[in-house]
Amino acid sequence: LCCFLIPFSKEIMSIFLGAQYESGWPCLAIMFLYPLAQSLGQINGSYLLATGKTKIYSVVIVIISVFSIVVAYFLLAPRTNQIPGLYLGSVVMAIKMVALGMIGVNVLTYFICKVSGWKFDIWNQFQSLGILVVASFLIRLSLNKIFFIFNISLNPSALLILTLPFYIFAVWLVIYLFPRLAGLEKKQLAEAVNLFGNYFRNKDY
Repeated sequence: LCCFLIPFSKEIMSIFLGAQYESGWPCLAIMFLYPLAQSLGQINGSYLLATGKTKIYSVVIVIISVFSIVVAYFLLAPRTNQIPGLYLGSVVMAIKMVALGMIGVNVLTYFICKVSGWKFDIWNQFQSLGILVVASFLIRLSLNKIFFIFNISLNPSALLILTLPFYIFAVWLVIYLFPRLAGLEKKQLAEAVNLFGNYFRNKDY
């Protein structure tokens, strides 16, 4: 869902906050990636707490938190301070939050894989993310081109709603072609499709 919304960041700012806030859309677009780190962090944290690996969890969280505070100060502090900073804006701060969030999550994932004897695959999450973001942009650009050719004008809300079914189909297609990205195997996917089809074939309307 977050990948789907990234290309519509400017329209979302305009719809919910007004046209005067449209210039803040790059910050929103970046922050749409933050729930990825948060969701993975919740999974990792729950696993470590459930298996009694609280020391690893607490040490990594404390180190990342302290480092995040220091980095935030130097990014935002005015250059005239006694300890000068870079005095950068919200976009850089959003990048910092997403970057450190992903670093912290992957450090925890590395330790979980090491303790559990699993293979640590850092690229799988970025492959999924990249494919979905590109799919969302391509769908939006394609629909814009079609509407331009036929001289059709839609408001941002209508365009957002109209794009969603195409995006859902694209997600399904990606999972069907590359089930590994969703943690599935071809056999599991085929069983799920058959189960879904049998449910509707046997349903009494």
